[in-house]
Amino acid sequence: MVKSITVLFLSFIFIPSLSLAGSVSQVTSKVSYIRNYTIEEHKGLDIQVNFDVECPGSSSGFYLEKSGDSETALSLLLTALAAEKEVVIHYEANHQPNFASALDFCRIYSVGLKR
Repeated sequence: MVKSITVLFLSFIFIPSLSLAGSVSQVTSKVSYIRNYTIEEHKGLDIQVNFDVECPGSSSGFYLEKSGDSETALSLLLTALAAEKEVVIHYEANHQPNFASALDFCRIYSVGLKR
């Protein structure tokens, strides 16, 4: 029940942004690494997230855009990492995070725990 509520809650937060996206794809994977930006000069940067799968069409991986809603998604990703649970990721390829000059990252639009 809690997992269903979490996925539903995240859908309300992130799904409206899907209508703005060009070509959103989906992949299921475990979280393997979340880059920590706790140092003062890195607080405004987007968050790099690595999964057990590569981002199709990208050599650089996935990132979570730093916004008002990113803390909820980050909390879910950290929970999945600690519990070694799979997540379902909706993403769009060929984006540039604010921590890199390359345009070959996959931007995460929504994330949910897999049952």
